[in-house]
Formats: sequence, structure tokens, C-alpha cells
Amino acid sequence: MPLTITRFGPENVSSAELAKAFTDSRPASYKLEYFDVSGVGAVPRDILAYGGADWEDLAITNWPAEIKSPFGVFPVLHIRTADGHELKLSESVIIEHFLARKFGLLGENEWEEQLIKMFHSSSLYLRERLFMRVTW
Repeated sequence: MPLTITRFGPENVSSAELAKAFTDSRPASYKLEYFDVSGVGAVPRDILAYGGADWEDLAITNWPAEIKSPFGVFPVLHIRTADGHELKLSESVIIEHFLARKFGLLGENEWEEQLIKMFHSSSLYLRERLFMRVTW
């Protein structure tokens, strides 16, 4: 199976410009690329819906024949900024934290954000352990 690892952002844009575009408060549009099941795509879908974002759900239909994502994994969040930059994030936890911050779901200060991330990490660990126990 051929694996193509794609870039996270445009080649002709500096990291500083992408960081600025990434934190821009102007509305962006999103595409969430994942399988047509809940799985680890459920939380990002819920956050996008909760936030009233302009987003599209892209179902993966030709897997594993074509994998064009960062690290070759899913879900992938495609972000189109107000400036027209196209960025990609992969890995569900990273996508969830990014969207939670974007839509004001990570508390009101750094301490609250870290508490929320701590509980989130703990729940992911429990889900992983339960999944392993059930499947084995």
C-alpha cells in the first residue's frame, strides 16, 4: 500500500504567517475527513456543530488505496482561513483541543485549560483500556 505524507501548510508561507492565520479570530471554514462512522471523529463533529462553524463532513471512500494525510492517519481537519490559507491538522486529540480552544470550550484561563485537558486525557486513557480489554 503506497503511503503519501502530505504537507501541513502551503510551502510558500512562513511558519510565522501560518501561526498568525491559525489564531485569526475571523471565521474560517473546515472540512473534517474521516470514515463514515462515529469513532474518534465524533467529538470534532460535535464541537464544529456546537460552534456553529461553516464545515463539511468528508467521508473517506477509497481507503487504504489513497492516503493523503499528515502521517497517513485520520481524522484530518482541513482549515481554510479568512486569508485563504489551507492548513491541515491530524490526530483526533490535537483536532479536539484546537477546536475546543477556537470555540471557547477550554476554560477562562491557563489553569482551567490544563484541568480540562487533564480530564480529557484521562477519559481517553480509560476508553483505550476498555477497548483493549473488550477486543482481547
